[in-house]
Amino acid sequence: KLKVTFDDKSTIEVDNQTLYVYENGDTKPEDGKPVPTDAATVTFTKDDKSIKADGWDTVKPIIVKKGTAVPEAKFPQAQAKEGYKSVTWTPAKGTVVNDDQEFKASAENNTKADQVTELGGLKAKDIAVWVGDQITWANGVEAKDAAKAADIAKLLQGAKVEDLSNRNSDTKGPYPGKLK
Repeated sequence: KLKVTFDDKSTIEVDNQTLYVYENGDTKPEDGKPVPTDAATVTFTKDDKSIKADGWDTVKPIIVKKGTAVPEAKFPQAQAKEGYKSVTWTPAKGTVVNDDQEFKASAENNTKADQVTELGGLKAKDIAVWVGDQITWANGVEAKDAAKAADIAKLLQGAKVEDLSNRNSDTKGPYPGKLK
């Protein structure tokens, strides 16, 4: 109930008035309930190519006070699809919101090194050459998992394999070392 007092001291009481109090980041009401006049609506979207759909059917717009950032806990738990990594938000988390704003989740492609690692990785393979021959260092690595060898071989095409131990074929002998 509200009481209105006029400057001539007369009054009117108004019944059934509701005060709505929100926390920063509350779900935006869908039923026409009022929101603070300095509220901005924030929506969350995702890049369908790189972000899993899990849980996005329940993501709803929220309201935040203009001049503040979206609370960290209010961002959806975006997960990268297989073959992608490092979920990022655009604009970035922590961005101050001054008007209605959309935040979009996306992820970057895995590098070839990431893909090889996901397929089980590489292991060293001993190689042999004649004294004075050119050394093809790429022959010194192979898939750890033989079942994934063809997939890894495709990823290795065009890759540069270097010897980090400064070995050469100038003289006879075994030369343990490390490849990059």
